[in-house]
Amino acid sequence: RKTARVDLKQGLTPIRVEYFEHTGEQSILFNWSGPGISGTQWLSDERSKQGRKRKPPVVIDLTPTGKESAIYNHFLNGTTPRSLAVGHPNGSNFAFSTKNCSMDIIWSGKFISAGRHWTGRGTGRTDPLGSNRLPLGENGFVTDAPVQFKGYKLNALRQPILSYTVGDSIITDAILPGTTNHQLVRTINIKGNQTLTFKAVTGIPITPLDKKTFQLAGSWKLALPDVPTEATKDSVLLKLAPGTHTITYSIK
Repeated sequence: RKTARVDLKQGLTPIRVEYFEHTGEQSILFNWSGPGISGTQWLSDERSKQGRKRKPPVVIDLTPTGKESAIYNHFLNGTTPRSLAVGHPNGSNFAFSTKNCSMDIIWSGKFISAGRHWTGRGTGRTDPLGSNRLPLGENGFVTDAPVQFKGYKLNALRQPILSYTVGDSIITDAILPGTTNHQLVRTINIKGNQTLTFKAVTGIPITPLDKKTFQLAGSWKLALPDVPTEATKDSVLLKLAPGTHTITYSIK
């Protein structure tokens, strides 16, 4: 905060204020005080944030109510700025980083409120509306080769089928609703001639239930395909050969 004192002559005095905003959610406020002015007189439309409560954003609930899924492409806490959030009608939701080509968060129940971004200045990050939020840590394909997001196509129910490359391999990644509530079925198809290492989850407590099923932190359960697997107490690595592989995330 900066202040300055200026002696003004009687009459009109032009004043010009310049400032630079870089990362968002900043503003500039202007007031003055002097002889004949009781206290401080605000010249800005806004008032100082000191001492006043910030109103919570308006809730604009985007949770899907029909058969089609909902897509939200905006800033979300827990993933990269370049990300895609998807809410399915069965109450399963996820956020996918298009920068890292990784599924960063899963949660159940309600999807997202667009109130922060669709009203006012629309700045800042928002949180999922639902419950059982689980960050999956640093996940995705483990490789020194470049990983590049290529886009997505929508199926008939507006569910995005993601496409990206890992080196010379072409990946199709369909993260769709399962047959029960709060279930995500992820089908990964690999076209290429190399077996790839895939990290399903890391950095959270993992308890094995059997060779291919694990209890994750909170209420989520992870079911893996029949492929070579290396599991520790806080990570799961898979060896995925070219072809199609299915991973399921569900609430226990």
